Amino acid sequence: MAGPAGRIRVRQAAQILGLSPFSVADPRFRRKLAIPASRIGRAVVFDVKELEAYLLQRREHLTQEPTSTS
Repeated sequence: MAGPAGRIRVRQAAQILGLSPFSVADPRFRRKLAIPASRIGRAVVFDVKELEAYLLQRREHLTQEPTSTS
């Protein structure tokens, strides 16, 4: 269940993204994949709408036809 203003914690975000909570909690991993996250104090939180947009963008990027360079 989403918290205040549609924010969720690492475990819920990991389920949505299909990744392990340990990976999602790692700031280097989040930067590498450009996963949108915020910090509130020590807590890492994710906006549900931003995660959905991130997944949609990744899906579109992965399903695009490769362009020929010849």
